[in-house]
Amino acid sequence: MNHNKAIKDRGDGCAFGIKGSRDGLPLIGTFNENVRHFSEKQKLPWLVSVSSHFSDMFPSKLPRETEFPSLGQWEDSLIATIEGASQFVWVGHVTWNGFREVFFHIDEPERVSRSLGKLTSGAHIRSFTFEIDFDEDWERVGVYFKEKTRPTN
Repeated sequence: MNHNKAIKDRGDGCAFGIKGSRDGLPLIGTFNENVRHFSEKQKLPWLVSVSSHFSDMFPSKLPRETEFPSLGQWEDSLIATIEGASQFVWVGHVTWNGFREVFFHIDEPERVSRSLGKLTSGAHIRSFTFEIDFDEDWERVGVYFKEKTRPTN
């Protein structure tokens, strides 16, 4: 194994979905199957959480179909931005309570913060906020990868 190989996992491989509820509202997520057995987590100790609020949603606070095109484009732009600034793994995203939250684990928090800051201040597809927190044990996203969660095709 080449230890100098850059880690750039865009989540293009196998993914799994989850459905559930939190605080009485439906929660839907899609996650990168590669994360389950990713052996180099210690190399990407920083969690990036990026959130965008829906402007068109059902009473359940899930997005209407009109939101889908811009959500996909927005998430693609986030991946491209983070990929240009850091080694990373796209962990997945959660849709809940009027928001889409996208998760990445990275190794260059300052560079990613600058890059995302430029994206928020420029012309962009959706408005969003982001946080970067040290989470070397991947605890915040670990709940989504419990073994009882079953992959879907």
